[in-house]
Amino acid sequence: GGIVRAADLATFQGLLGRLERHQITEVVDQIARPLAEYDAQHGTKLTETLQRFLETGGSVGATSRELYLHPNTLRHRLSRIEALTGRNPLEFEDRIALAVAMWTGR
Repeated sequence: GGIVRAADLATFQGLLGRLERHQITEVVDQIARPLAEYDAQHGTKLTETLQRFLETGGSVGATSRELYLHPNTLRHRLSRIEALTGRNPLEFEDRIALAVAMWTGR
């Protein structure tokens, strides 16, 4: 209920904030939950890696520097993320789905 102005939807968070929880549960279940469970079971940091990768705009170089990782190590983590979620973080459309799941899964 209420009036929604274009300015309210102008940001990623503003747009996603308008969705009801049941509308995004599936994407969280398919993406954020498997990563969190894998991290918990294996002591990895895939969730943190993905969040940082998304924050750097999908830059392997910047993410590697921020996480103090060799770029090949980062690429290995990104391929593990793809194997677990079915979404390739290096592909723009998949990165959007990953970003939605990570933002809404918080």
